Amino acid sequence: MLFAICTLLGSCSPFDDGCDIQGSENSGNGNGNGSGTVEEKAVFKAKIGTEEFVANTTTAVVTDNYVLIAGTRSSKGDLIQIILPSNKVGTYTWANSKENADHFVLAYAEKVDVDAFASISNEDAASLEVKNYTDTAIIKITAVDKTKKTISGTFQFTGFRETDNGSTETKVITNGTFVNVPYTTDIPADDSDQILKAKVNGVDFINDKVDVTAVSASGSNPYYSIVGKRMMGV
Repeated sequence: MLFAICTLLGSCSPFDDGCDIQGSENSGNGNGNGSGTVEEKAVFKAKIGTEEFVANTTTAVVTDNYVLIAGTRSSKGDLIQIILPSNKVGTYTWANSKENADHFVLAYAEKVDVDAFASISNEDAASLEVKNYTDTAIIKITAVDKTKKTISGTFQFTGFRETDNGSTETKVITNGTFVNVPYTTDIPADDSDQILKAKVNGVDFINDKVDVTAVSASGSNPYYSIVGKRMMGV
């Protein structure tokens, strides 16, 4: 299962308990602007099983249609990535994000060039015959500060991956927190010459749109997400 999965197009689903980034209010976190308040440092941390994970670099992109947040621990080369189908403050689970499943990604990678432990719903786990797996994914965006361009929240999930012998293994991620993570609203410019071809169950798949995202952070290798989307037809 590919780790860097990110779709840039598509409409975001409304969530009852949030407001979009254009209307979000300042979260009240101070900054070092001479007003007597102190700027808070960005934090991205979690527990991988029983091991503490504290990222030393973070990456975030917030647009009208999706949120991407990643934390990298360069001392071990591992990273956690979160993609959500909306920029609204609120709670995200597989249950309320299933209509936007391609925009809902939670994954932990021990290295950027190996298969990641990816979260899936219980229904998908059953259909894939993943053993001893229980969905624990809960992600909360608690604040989006459009003035400082920072995002905060909490997360947890269970990820799985296939092993070389065809079995599966899991990682349980708990106590996840991202606080005052700086984000950008920039997305790659469209390329008019967009072609991506493949066969799906023996049938030619020719996309209408290709989205490419380059994600990089100091202390880790850059990686790319390439997504082909067919807008019409089966």
